[in-house]
Amino acid sequence: MTIPGYEFLQKLEESATATLWRGRQESLDREVAIKILKPEFINQEDEVRAFLREARAVAKLKSTNIIQVYDVGQHENALFIVMECVNGYPLTTLLDLGDPMAQKRALLIALSVAQALSDAWTGEKLIHRNIKPGNIMVEKGGAVKVANLGMSGIADQTPGMIIGTPNYMSPEQASASPSVSFTSDMYSLGAVLYHMVTGQVPFDNMDEDAVLQAQIEGQLPFPQDLNPDITPPCAQLIARLMMKDPQKRYPDWQGAIHDITKLADGKMIVARPLAGAGSTIAAKGAGGRMSIKAAAAPRKMIITRPPVATTGAPVIAVATAAPRANASAAVASASPPSAPEKAARAAALKKKYGKPTTPLWIKLPLTAALMALFGWLGLTLLWQPYREAYPRVAVVTPPPVKVQPLPPRPTRPQPPPTPSETETPEETAPNDYAETPAPSPTPAPEAATPPPAPEPPSPRLNALRNSLVNTALTDGMDAAARTLSQQQGTAPAAELDALARFFAPANQPEAVIADAFNALIGKETYITMGSRRIEFRVEAVNGDTISTMVKSTSGNGFVFRPAELKIGQLPLEEQRRWLGETATPEKAFASVMLDLSSANYAEAAKQSEKCGVLADSTRAFFQKRIDMLLE
Repeated sequence: MTIPGYEFLQKLEESATATLWRGRQESLDREVAIKILKPEFINQEDEVRAFLREARAVAKLKSTNIIQVYDVGQHENALFIVMECVNGYPLTTLLDLGDPMAQKRALLIALSVAQALSDAWTGEKLIHRNIKPGNIMVEKGGAVKVANLGMSGIADQTPGMIIGTPNYMSPEQASASPSVSFTSDMYSLGAVLYHMVTGQVPFDNMDEDAVLQAQIEGQLPFPQDLNPDITPPCAQLIARLMMKDPQKRYPDWQGAIHDITKLADGKMIVARPLAGAGSTIAAKGAGGRMSIKAAAAPRKMIITRPPVATTGAPVIAVATAAPRANASAAVASASPPSAPEKAARAAALKKKYGKPTTPLWIKLPLTAALMALFGWLGLTLLWQPYREAYPRVAVVTPPPVKVQPLPPRPTRPQPPPTPSETETPEETAPNDYAETPAPSPTPAPEAATPPPAPEPPSPRLNALRNSLVNTALTDGMDAAARTLSQQQGTAPAAELDALARFFAPANQPEAVIADAFNALIGKETYITMGSRRIEFRVEAVNGDTISTMVKSTSGNGFVFRPAELKIGQLPLEEQRRWLGETATPEKAFASVMLDLSSANYAEAAKQSEKCGVLADSTRAFFQKRIDMLLE
């Protein structure tokens, strides 16, 4: 991909309609994000018009919580949008740690997202349609920005299409309803807030079609049932945002922002209980209807899964191929009985038995208590006559019997020895009663001396390791190698040589991946770019550039066309695959470098355990990063 004035650095994400790249704007020497419309849409006027309309609308917005649009244009067959590149990480980086987020911090993030969506709606009547953790960016300073605003408007031109992420999608989106509005974004924000405060993805571990059905008629457990630290007003706020009926959510964004702000400040809000029937959040203690059967009617799925750099749930476009089955038949477990149902059951029991019946949960404990009482009284009354009729018999213990010791065993007199020709005066006849001399004790073997424990590294060497890891993971391997070259004579030569191997050019991630391609020169292999599998033959390897012959179909056969592949433009998932198993500490450290580039701190912390002499320093580096994220 070439666009004059821009350098493409790395592919970040691929959706159903566009691809997102990290690049550099050469005129201003700044990093930018470049979104490119897929070629199959470039000749469709409606899609191109919608693509440009949404980009220009976002460019007019003046909101500190929305990623800004810098430029839009077309070069040859590439229609592109140039946007602000956020120096931070997606919200998924925090949520992938698996722990619930503190309520106040979750509310502050939700407040920034709500303000961004309010600015978009009041300013340009824009709806996001795909609010999810992967589209919420957290900058290193703590600011929150919403990404990909309005980019899903392209799919509106195709009837029956659904764009979004099922786990955070509103019921009206999941049912392909035409009445999608800003309240749909409210529902998605409630789903993200639920994920933040409970640590659980809504309707997780289900296939896409089942999740869509669950959004329409399923329920999630009450947030406090999963995390007791959540306050009841916060739980009711989520329940209101996730009401099934859009009319029962907040009438405007200002109402939602008002309540979120008060809760974030530690104040109370007037929130009537909304969890239960009518909301995706079940009532407190009622659990949730998580087991949802998939619809009986077949559905056509177009699924596009992003690379590892974007760790959120997959973005999918769903085309309805047939109407859904009856909704009531799709729910696996029935909802709790309502008040009218309870009254009807009580009336039926009264009619059948003539009076209201006592529930079993009262009957059984009361019966057990009465039986225990009567049993105790019976034993008390009957035990006294039994004791009088049968007096206790004393047990006499006989005195101990004295055991006399046996007399010593007499010894047989020994006849004088008779010498013979074969006997020597020292030999004697055997004596059956003679005591066998005790064998001489064998001296105990001396205890093995344990090997001396390795001496702990000196504080100076520890400080050097920490400094090298911090330099490598912050400024790059080359900077760490230069720092190490200036340390000659400050530590044993063997220690410095062991450290130098980690930062050698041959052990850097791109060099290791280049070696893997170099071993396949003249052979066919493949890479995966988003949802595409590209087959090619490796021709040559020159630094980080791979010369290939790409295999493509032509008529009834195949043809090969030349193409160059930059290692740095491979998705991070592919780079990890070509890096291979982390069988050596040097490879493990190279894998840590890749994890750092995608802000995948949890995986980097695991790989740091394999980094040999740098394990402690690398683990401490990422633990500090994780602690900073959780502050």
